[in-house]
Amino acid sequence: MKRKWWISLSVFLIVALFSLLLTSFPGKKPESSGQDTVLIVNGEEVSIKEAMIYYRLMQKRFVEAGGENVWSLDFLGFDVQQQAIDNVMESIIRIKLVQPLAGSLKRNDFAEIEKRSLQLAELLGSDYMEAFEIDDDLITRVVTENYLAFVYERNADFRSSDFEEEIRLGLEEAYGVYDTLDRETYLSSTSVVTIMFYTGQYTDGVWIEYPQVQREQILENAELILSGTDPSNFYRIAKIYADSCTLTDNPVFNEGAILHERTAAGTCYFGQVSPEAAGIIWQTEPGAMTKLIETEYGYLAALVTSRTDCREVDLRIYEEQLQQRRAAYRVDLIQQLKDQRLEEEWQRLEQESSIQRFTDVFSSFVEANENLLLY
Repeated sequence: MKRKWWISLSVFLIVALFSLLLTSFPGKKPESSGQDTVLIVNGEEVSIKEAMIYYRLMQKRFVEAGGENVWSLDFLGFDVQQQAIDNVMESIIRIKLVQPLAGSLKRNDFAEIEKRSLQLAELLGSDYMEAFEIDDDLITRVVTENYLAFVYERNADFRSSDFEEEIRLGLEEAYGVYDTLDRETYLSSTSVVTIMFYTGQYTDGVWIEYPQVQREQILENAELILSGTDPSNFYRIAKIYADSCTLTDNPVFNEGAILHERTAAGTCYFGQVSPEAAGIIWQTEPGAMTKLIETEYGYLAALVTSRTDCREVDLRIYEEQLQQRRAAYRVDLIQQLKDQRLEEEWQRLEQESSIQRFTDVFSSFVEANENLLLY
């Protein structure tokens, strides 16, 4: 993933500027909490007006991730608004901490900062800036500090050689098994049509199951649908009722690292399918449909249309994909290790610094001015 200079993955900096829509705000003045400072970092005070720049951008980030109703959702006691405030505080702390370490601006940096400052001002909108007394000088300072934080991260980059042992162990754990697998078994292929009923969904790359009551309802619905399904009407039922009919977006068929070149067309290797599903599918003769299969991701039924033993071309595909997957994983693993090392540096800086958080002041101000913070 290519980084933009003011978007950092290890801190909550200004995010997704180009993809956010402009929002207008009523011309009202905010209610004051009686105190203007929300943070003091190594003696530098951070005002509420500066924090509100970050808060507005954090709002937009939360809406992008969770939808427009994210602020009213009940996450079992999880306070979304407070989390946004906490994220903003940590953002600002880290940005302030690295300012003395980031070096100075170069001549060609100023034009870029000016351009980003204009874009940020346009994004916030004149009504919002007026309501919270945010001027152009403050906008420019916030953008400049974000840029310098990016420079710090870029210059703090670590060499790959610093992690050789971790890389070796990571590759062995992720892909070592593929050197000793029975390749002919792995590369046995079958063509299927599937009916998938998901019992959860991915959120930020993590599989989250639906509540048990909902999963039970999904099972009942799946059993009812399949009670009237046979090979003659399987295609039609799949198109009408399945959450997914394809293999490419179904995690059940992406368990193994080596994928059939015709996965998108419904053909898969035995080894790429989750074991609980693969065993049943490969026991089913072509032309027949499986029973309802319970998997980690939901309930699956498959109509088997053909089966093919391992071919010479499959062995070549196996070697090529394994090499590609290892190379891509190595790149990702190096970046993860670098990010981890950088996170340790952030934590060290925080531990060695004087930081005063006035979170209650920030929270009270946001609550008092919710009418100006349109979601």
